[in-house]
Amino acid sequence: DEFTFYNNGYFEMIDIDGIWSQNKKKFTVTLDPADVADYFSYMLSEELESDVYVEVTKMSLTGTEQKNGTIKGKMKFNMTFYIEDYDLSGKIITTTNFTGIRPVNILSNKGTEHNQMPISGFDVIKEQFYRMVMP
Repeated sequence: DEFTFYNNGYFEMIDIDGIWSQNKKKFTVTLDPADVADYFSYMLSEELESDVYVEVTKMSLTGTEQKNGTIKGKMKFNMTFYIEDYDLSGKIITTTNFTGIRPVNILSNKGTEHNQMPISGFDVIKEQFYRMVMP
C-alpha cells in the first residue's frame, strides 16, 4: 500500500482516505470505521463469493517520524464479521507494524505538494482475515 500525507492534513491510502495530525515526531491517522469495514467486506465477499459483513469495533493507526525521515508505526484493528452463506461469525483482532520511506516530494493534481510514503503491512491484515475464514 502507499500512504500519502498531504500538508493540509488529508491522508490517503490506495483504497481508504482519512485525516492525519502530527505532534512533534508522533503522528496519528484517523480513518472512518465504515470505510475500513466496507473495504474488508468487499475484499472478503469477492474472495469467498459470499456476502460478508464487517464491523470495526476499535482501530488505531499511529507512528513516529524517525530522524532519517522514515516512519515507523502500528495499525491495530478489532473487527467482527459475518459470512452469510456459511452462517459464520467471529472476531478478528490484528496488529501489524509498518515502515515507510519518503520518496521525493511530488505535486498533486491540485498543485499542492505532499509526501507519499510506501508502506508495508496493510496486506497482512487481509491475510489474517483470509486465514481465519479460509483455513
